[in-house]
Amino acid sequence: MAGHAASADLDRGTAFRLIQALIELGYLQALPKLIRLTTTVQEITIKSGLLS
Repeated sequence: MAGHAASADLDRGTAFRLIQALIELGYLQALPKLIRLTTTVQEITIKSGLLS
């Protein structure tokens, strides 16, 4: 989490809340066994809208 916060220039609490909101909205998926996050199909939809 600290790495995500630092790269986005956010404090850890804000980064945590932002990531939790993105998980709830379906844009991120937690991978507990790997202690990682991955993007979902919803994220691709956002990118395609920005590129068109």
